[in-house]
Amino acid sequence: MATKNISVRIDEKLKQQIETLLDSFGLNLTTAIHLYIHKVLSEQRIPFEIGHAHPNRITHQAILEAKKHGKQKAKSYKSFDELKSNLIK
Repeated sequence: MATKNISVRIDEKLKQQIETLLDSFGLNLTTAIHLYIHKVLSEQRIPFEIGHAHPNRITHQAILEAKKHGKQKAKSYKSFDELKSNLIK
């Protein structure tokens, strides 16, 4: 299959950031662009995410707090009103 080169201008810092991230996925920029193009064509839409899950600061703190306390059975409520009345106490 014949190939064609394409040229894309991108900020140098942005290019370094994306190359570092893609490297953590085991990809290079050319391969990532190929994946993107093939996926767009096959799904006929902007299709997918590749990423690491990074919880925000508050979620991260909640995860650490939960791990600190270990597994605990949470109280359940039969209704929202029952939950609200227990919050007020």
